[in-house]
Amino acid sequence: MPTLFDRYMNGEYHAVWNELRVSEQLTDGQREEAWLVATETMKRVARNANRLATRLEENGWKALTSLTICAFVFALLVFHLLNESRSEVICVNS
Repeated sequence: MPTLFDRYMNGEYHAVWNELRVSEQLTDGQREEAWLVATETMKRVARNANRLATRLEENGWKALTSLTICAFVFALLVFHLLNESRSEVICVNS
């Protein structure tokens, strides 16, 4: 039987996160799986934030500092993630 992490890596993003959300209490094994899934999720967030920041700069967007770019991209990602729970979102593998 595939683990939560295996399923997440095979594209079952929503199903895995939904299973983690409905669990009232995680076992030790589930906590380890949740940690692996969360770590991979944050790696994907970082890759996508970097990609978006690069594209903004390539299209002439001038930030006051590199922190401004990071804050802007982070705000966009948070907005997207908050809205993801309310509607269907297409997940892109990168």
